[in-house]
Amino acid sequence: MELIRTITQQKIRVWFRNTLICEMGVSYSYSRLIHDLYRRSNRNCLCMISNEII
Repeated sequence: MELIRTITQQKIRVWFRNTLICEMGVSYSYSRLIHDLYRRSNRNCLCMISNEII
């Protein structure tokens, strides 16, 4: 009985850790995507402004 409980606890711990890593990974890549999009749109905006000046 003790063995089963230990295995269950380990499974829960592994599952929890995997979920945590997955969540962090998703939020990290999501924020990077937003950041890239922001930078890209910023660059386009700057290009448009400089073209209008020229």
